[in-house]
Amino acid sequence: MPIRHIGAAALLLGALGAATAQAASPQATSEGKSDMKTSSAATAAAPLRTLGEYTDPHGIRRLYLLVSPNLSDAQIMTLAQAVHAKEKNAWLWLLDSDEKAAQMMEALPRTAQGDMAGYPGAWVQAHTVAHSQQELLPKGAGKRWALYKGPYTGTLLGELP
Repeated sequence: MPIRHIGAAALLLGALGAATAQAASPQATSEGKSDMKTSSAATAAAPLRTLGEYTDPHGIRRLYLLVSPNLSDAQIMTLAQAVHAKEKNAWLWLLDSDEKAAQMMEALPRTAQGDMAGYPGAWVQAHTVAHSQQELLPKGAGKRWALYKGPYTGTLLGELP
């Protein structure tokens, strides 16, 4: 599976001063210049890495991304907004580990049919930093993209534009 870097989000992650993300390439990439002052630790932040993408039988496209561990809620929200701006139709899954990502991606087509064998559910729960989903609003008020902390919908971090 090819590795794709999301340069703008990586630059944003660096500007926020987040810890270095795990990435396939040890070099950080940047596109353009930033007028924000950053520390040397911030500029060393590696880019986000796409762990995989899966479209379920209902046409819901999920994009699984590796992010730095220990991001603040504000950093998660800002990062998700930057990614969502480029990936408007994707339900985002932000994970802080890639240890079992290949196993997860391999099992996803089977989970859509109810077969949970091989799906690393406990690992996904433990390492999901945040996820987004498109929601229908009550009384015909339209739809919204919401970002939730962790793997469940208990803590709303905010809406994505």
